[in-house]
Amino acid sequence: MVHELNQSWSRYVIHAEVYPLPLLEKAQIPEEIIPLRLSGDDAIKATIQALCQFNWTAQQHVATVMRLPGVIVLDKAIQYRFDALNEAKSSLQALMATHYKPGSRARITQRLFKGVSMLQLYRHIFAFDEPINKILFSWAGRTHSCKKLTEIQVVELLERSRFTVPLTHSYDEWQNIIDMEISHLAYSPSNSHYRLHRPIAPHPRVMIYHEREHQHYEKHDAMLHANLPIFTYVPGGSSLPEIKALKPWLKDQHRLIRKDKLKSEVVVEPLHLYRLTE
Repeated sequence: MVHELNQSWSRYVIHAEVYPLPLLEKAQIPEEIIPLRLSGDDAIKATIQALCQFNWTAQQHVATVMRLPGVIVLDKAIQYRFDALNEAKSSLQALMATHYKPGSRARITQRLFKGVSMLQLYRHIFAFDEPINKILFSWAGRTHSCKKLTEIQVVELLERSRFTVPLTHSYDEWQNIIDMEISHLAYSPSNSHYRLHRPIAPHPRVMIYHEREHQHYEKHDAMLHANLPIFTYVPGGSSLPEIKALKPWLKDQHRLIRKDKLKSEVVVEPLHLYRLTE
């Protein structure tokens, strides 16, 4: 389906620009991320490759993903083709979620799809047939994923983590930490609340602004992950959307802490597991 889609959209391109990001060799936040800029045929070739790039490359850490933000402007409305592919991706993801539990899913998918990054496989391609006025790229630089856990879920998490030993600990040290924290749970107040608060690596995002004349126009129409180029349709004779390109990400410029941060104490730092204190 991806190859057929590539053969289709590539015939209707009237403008293309993408911002390749360097692949990360380590699963840690770099000091800076400097995007390149490709346009025209180079951008089209890079996009064709990115849409079907499901496998990790030799220099890519398996906990990271390949990202190619950008914009492809078409003179033909073919959003339905992208919708069909996205539906197939969602169906596969739902099938895996139905049959395999979270603790074992990663190991099973690697046996089924050896060398494939499931994040790269599952992610959707955003396409629009309605007019767009402005496309603005920026960075989400200090975001976290938060998930509330019950005490039973905390115990299950700790048990699943026994054989994923952090580089900062030996095997025996890690087992002692897990045993100790499971024991501590028995003495925790019954109304204790736990959460996973994992930092998310900086990632590009894109703001979409539709034309005011469009019946579904909103001032801020959508903010999307810019993992892959977005596709938009411009009717013949209409002007291209205004495009604000992706700028470099610098770590020192993204150190602000949210003022509404909840008070919590660390349970197991390498797992990003916390207990709320208020």
